[in-house]
Amino acid sequence: MMADSVRQKRNAAFLVRVPTNRYLPLMRYFISAFAIILTLTSATAQEDLAERMENALKMLEQAGQAEPRTVAMMLTSAAEGYIQKGDFDTALERVERALQLCREHDLDPMTAFFTASKILNKTDDEVATGFLIRELKAPGATNTYKKGVLKALDMHLAINGDQKLATQGAFELWQITKADNPGTEEEFWALWKYGNHCLTGKLYDLAGPALKDARKLALDLGKPDLAANASRSLGMALMVLGNYEEARKLYEETLTLARATPNNPLLRFEVQNYASLLLQMGEFDEAEKMIDETEALSTNDYEKGIAKDLRTGLTLKRALAAGGKPDLTEVIALQKEVITEKLKNTSAGEEFAYLGATGDFIAMASFQLMAGDLDGAEKSLADAARGADAWEANSRKAQDSAVFSADQVNLSMADIRAGIFDFQQQIDVARGNHEAALVTAENGRGTAQAELLREKLGLETSDRVVKKLDSGAIAQIAAKHQTTFVVYSLASALAPATRQYITQDDPLQHPQSLYIWVVSPDGKYSFRSVPLKGSITGLVQLARQEIMSKPEEKPEGEPMKVLSELLIGSIKEALPSDEGASVTVVPQGQLFLVPFAALTLEGETTLIDKYTLGMSPSIELMELAAEQRKAVEEAGNKEILIVGNPTMPGYQSRPDRDAHELSPLPGAEAEAKYLGQALNTAPLIGDAATEVAIAEKMESARFLHFATHGLLETESAYNQSFLSALAFAAGEGEDGFLTVKETARMNLRAELAVLSACDTGRGRISGDGVIGLTRGYITAGVPTVVVSLWPVNDQATAILMGNYYQAMMKGENKASALRAAILETKKKFPSPQLWAPFVLYGLAQ
Repeated sequence: MMADSVRQKRNAAFLVRVPTNRYLPLMRYFISAFAIILTLTSATAQEDLAERMENALKMLEQAGQAEPRTVAMMLTSAAEGYIQKGDFDTALERVERALQLCREHDLDPMTAFFTASKILNKTDDEVATGFLIRELKAPGATNTYKKGVLKALDMHLAINGDQKLATQGAFELWQITKADNPGTEEEFWALWKYGNHCLTGKLYDLAGPALKDARKLALDLGKPDLAANASRSLGMALMVLGNYEEARKLYEETLTLARATPNNPLLRFEVQNYASLLLQMGEFDEAEKMIDETEALSTNDYEKGIAKDLRTGLTLKRALAAGGKPDLTEVIALQKEVITEKLKNTSAGEEFAYLGATGDFIAMASFQLMAGDLDGAEKSLADAARGADAWEANSRKAQDSAVFSADQVNLSMADIRAGIFDFQQQIDVARGNHEAALVTAENGRGTAQAELLREKLGLETSDRVVKKLDSGAIAQIAAKHQTTFVVYSLASALAPATRQYITQDDPLQHPQSLYIWVVSPDGKYSFRSVPLKGSITGLVQLARQEIMSKPEEKPEGEPMKVLSELLIGSIKEALPSDEGASVTVVPQGQLFLVPFAALTLEGETTLIDKYTLGMSPSIELMELAAEQRKAVEEAGNKEILIVGNPTMPGYQSRPDRDAHELSPLPGAEAEAKYLGQALNTAPLIGDAATEVAIAEKMESARFLHFATHGLLETESAYNQSFLSALAFAAGEGEDGFLTVKETARMNLRAELAVLSACDTGRGRISGDGVIGLTRGYITAGVPTVVVSLWPVNDQATAILMGNYYQAMMKGENKASALRAAILETKKKFPSPQLWAPFVLYGLAQ
């Protein structure tokens, strides 16, 4: 938010999430590696790793052969054994001894530090991150020691997120390595890793030179296999960006370098990647040659399954290219072979084989659905669900060993199962069972957050991330809250595993149908299926651009009008007739970014003119919000916490730039002072608004109002959206950024949180909804959260918020008060850019 009256978002352009389907080759590699890890973990657990290491250490000491490096390694292994047994105190003691030896003898501490981070991660992954960062600054730390810490930090962040910090750490590791061992293979790997982190963050101006320098260094060392790694990374980045011709040149170069290395174990992987690129480009004959070679190089059932998967993609692409309704007989037969090969991979057990084939079962269901074989598609989805259960069971084991947090597992399972529910709802619709399709759609969304809330509220939880609402329960919730639910669901023709073979601009890359259900308080259901003729994501982006652009910069075609007709046109008659009636929108995907208040019904009449609007990631979360409200009433908090224009903290956006303070927000300060006077409370402003002071007051407050910078860390790899934050003053050991992750861990008993900053309603779009600030506050216990969908104007926002609290003091509930405030603001500021950014999540009351 700048002093020129516009609250700027800090839109970290370098943190962009690459579409998941682009990472499927790496995902397959991860599954294979995971199988090996689980097998080893099971074996070592049976033999009691901790006991074996303790006995070996005693033998070494008795023999007088306690060489420091060996002892440090054995202590670390013993710590891993104690982690497996759940004895984290003893594990920490052993790893501390290992680290002490590393300090005393200048040994590489990477493994010991990573084990230490796992132990601390069991309680709080940010404590683990802070521990590693502090060790970098430890007095007397040598470069060997620092490099070990940085490598461990990279491994830790690969699991727990923070791509920005990972990039900064990789940069520092490269600088130290270049100073210690310039022109070596060690420098190559440090430079390559740094370049890849820059690619993940879309820092292309840094990534390109780093990877090119890494490739040159590898060739100077006479290591074509290393050079292939750098070329592959550049090629993958160009493929994601849609620059297929340039990507092809780099993939060909990668393949040439890989072939130059005798007995190269990665040759099959490089051929496979090149085949995938050629498939996307529609170069069918060349792709077939590469697929033939991939099959010839495959040495186990799983690799053979991947090769057959490529052949299935080729056959599908040829069938689609033929035009008309594609004949999928051969595609389905080949997909059966893919699954058969992968189910042979039972070295870690039959269930693990199903785990590895989960995406293939979903792809099979999509093909069978397209061919009209509904029973076959449903059977394939049941097999996919079995694979998902295996995913979850194995992920829970990793969670118990402090590798993943519960929320990470819950979110990953929500994403995996979302694909199953997507195609099950389509089967239900094809059978004409629209009510069952609604139940399927509802039970496939908001599952991870619902599980977290149930646990926090002391309600019954499950050992699996699943929901079991039925149509009766949905109707009861609508009646209880006296609201009309409008549920949207996007239906795709192809599974994610198949979409990797088509280009980003291919129509099949996007959802093909929009399903809309309207559930009224009297229990009546209505359903519409609307065909999508283009990218819904593109349409939403154009509609938002129309709202936020100057008249001369607005896109052609009136996208807001088109979007209104698409989302509202077919359901007008099913909506309530009473003015001011409650309507709760349950969106999916990019529809979370739609300003529903500004959509039009007839002429210039907007939805907010007619209805009191709210939003929710799922129907069940409305019921859980009601349970949260009970907890709020029981707590009986009275305090009102208002924060405006804190002394802004410093922020380093890139590893090659110094930190800078965020701009002050005089408009936010005026807003906070006005509200403080109206509500008879002293706002926290400037130096008084520290992160520590605010966090302490939050747990005793009934109302939270924050007018500050909203930092949007979205669309990145790992768990970056958990690092979206509100900016407060730094100090007392805190950086000033109160993140989603930190907020979600709190135990709040506030009935309302207003995040009066830019983009506070945005985040990463996932199978569980939007992962961002809204989720953090709801998870922490707040039943109603008001957030923004874009950068907001100081003056208009101050007036809107003043109107909002005035309406509540007159007796309006939270949702109707927001409607009243918007309508009043609209009179003075007719542009929807100024009155339509704020939305209410959760309870209206």
